[in-house]
Amino acid sequence: MPSPAAAAIADESVWIRESFDTARRYAYAAPIGDGPGPYSLDSHYREAALAAARERVALAGVRLANLINSTII
Repeated sequence: MPSPAAAAIADESVWIRESFDTARRYAYAAPIGDGPGPYSLDSHYREAALAAARERVALAGVRLANLINSTII
């Protein structure tokens, strides 16, 4: 469950920066490197990237709900 403070952020430039930082930390981390690959993804990489993706999706859902609710009210 996303933190209420993170969920309350309605500035899309913050969302973009957060997503970029998360991608750099998890999706573009070792064993991914410079060059075309191929890369062998180990279980640690897959688990960390999947957990980060799930967190970002949950946060996006809460933020979207907040935006919809603020428009309706």
